[in-house]
Formats: sequence, structure tokens, C-alpha cells
Amino acid sequence: MTQAKEAKSSFQLGLDAGPIGRATRLILGGLIPIYSIIRILLANDLTLGFYAQAVLYFAAIFLAYLAAHYYLGERLLARVNPWVGTIILVGAPSVALLFRLGPPQFQVALGLYVSISLIFNFIMSYGGCEVMALPSLIFRRRYVVYCPWNVIDLADKVIEDNRAKSLAASAD
Repeated sequence: MTQAKEAKSSFQLGLDAGPIGRATRLILGGLIPIYSIIRILLANDLTLGFYAQAVLYFAAIFLAYLAAHYYLGERLLARVNPWVGTIILVGAPSVALLFRLGPPQFQVALGLYVSISLIFNFIMSYGGCEVMALPSLIFRRRYVVYCPWNVIDLADKVIEDNRAKSLAASAD
């Protein structure tokens, strides 16, 4: 085995998350629902029906991502450039959140789903697309799908690569 191979880290962008990426996901996973819920609470007269609809939207979002993982996983996500999966899986919810599309119940459900997913990304050390964290946990299969948080994971990758080079150099 060559020294170059020994010095290469096993960190894979879009699949792994290091300490910086994990901490960021945990913090944001806690902040997103607080912001979303406060914004919605201030803007609406909330009833039991509001919460029931939010729960139904959450279930629909969860089932949609389970179906996407199951039906697109090996057929598409495992075979194409990770950016393709990003466009498919992150595009629509990002637009919905940024432009506040859909009723407030949907906004709360989507924000909560993303938040819970970010917390599971932290727990699993999963650096892939946050919306795929729960399906990845259930199906026990992770796919490389990029997400906005991968910019932060680049810092972890640099640290891990430098650590691997350091270990390889000290072994010589």
C-alpha cells in the first residue's frame, strides 16, 4: 500500500459529518422549530384543528421521504451524481420554506421534520441530506446526497484529511 493511500481519510462528503458539522446540525435542529413555531404562533389563531392538520402534514412529509428513499435509493440515488438527489429531495422543500408556500400547518410540519432530521443527523453522524436521515435510519442504508450543510462538513473533511496525513507522516 502506498503512502498516499494510507494518508487518505475515510471521510466522505455527503455521507459523513464530523464534530463541526454535527454540532451545527444539533444547534440548528433546536433553533429551526423555535423560530418557525414563534413565527406561526404570532401570526395565527391556533386551534386543535391547526395542530391536527400539522400532524397530518408531518406524517405525509415523512411518508413521502420514506417512499423516496425506498423507490429512488438503489434505482437512482446510488447511481447518479449526488447533486441530482439534492435537486429532487431538497429543491421542493427549500422553495416551500424560503417562499413560505403552503398553509401555516404545512410550514410548521416541514420545519419540524427538517429539525428532527437535523437532530438525527447529529446522532447518526450522517452528513447527507437532512431530509433523508429518518428514512436512512429506518432502512439502514445511507446514500450520498448533498445538502446545504455540506459547506460546513468541508471544514471537518479538511481537519480529517490533515489528521490522516499527520498519522501517515508520523508512521514513517
